[in-house]
Formats: sequence, structure tokens, C-alpha cells
Amino acid sequence: MHLTNYAINKSNKDYQKNKTSHEDSVGHKRSLTFTMKYIEEKGHDSKRVMDDIKETIVKCLLTV
Repeated sequence: MHLTNYAINKSNKDYQKNKTSHEDSVGHKRSLTFTMKYIEEKGHDSKRVMDDIKETIVKCLLTV
């Protein structure tokens, strides 16, 4: 059986649920939009990160 961090953490007493999609910087489950903004704020190129993610997905699919 495979458990994700979310599957484990959602049962934790300290788990913080996101209330709305507009407040994507609050809670334990962050949106992709928030993550890309965060990467930019830390001085990294979010477009390059996204391109690398897409490339990895394509390569994984090609191996199948």
C-alpha cells in the first residue's frame, strides 16, 4: 500500500485544512500557483522549474 504525506498528515491533530482556494498560502496543502509564486520570491526561475517538471513527466511517459 502507498500512503502520501497528505494521507498521513490529514489525521494529525495539528493538520491545518485550507479554507478557500483564494487563501492558498494557508494550510498544509498548497496550490501550484502559490508554489510558483514562492519559488519566484526565493529568487528562482519558476518558468524553468515548470519546464523541468513537464520534461520529467514527458520522459516518464516515454518510458512506458
